[in-house]
Amino acid sequence: GISSCLTIYWLVSGYGLRAWRSLTALALVVAGLAAAFYLVGFTSPTSYWKSLLFAFRSTVSLTDAQINLTAWGGLFQVVLRLTGPVLLALTLLALRGRVKR
Repeated sequence: GISSCLTIYWLVSGYGLRAWRSLTALALVVAGLAAAFYLVGFTSPTSYWKSLLFAFRSTVSLTDAQINLTAWGGLFQVVLRLTGPVLLALTLLALRGRVKR
């Protein structure tokens, strides 16, 4: 319920006060899902570094680069497109709070 959402919010960003937490969470999500892309996300084999680049691009862009993804890859991309902007926004919120002090 509500308490679990607040706990996740605290863990990920310290209630919008800890920029390093949200950046760390973003890096972990991107790296983890890049590994998932590498293992089962693409229809043709690719390197981990290309998977990492694709995962990073998926967090900050809504354009599709005509990449053939498996069903799992499509799901991973949706997760990145939802979590990436949220974690970036939490980082900016924390940085804004630091600058305004």
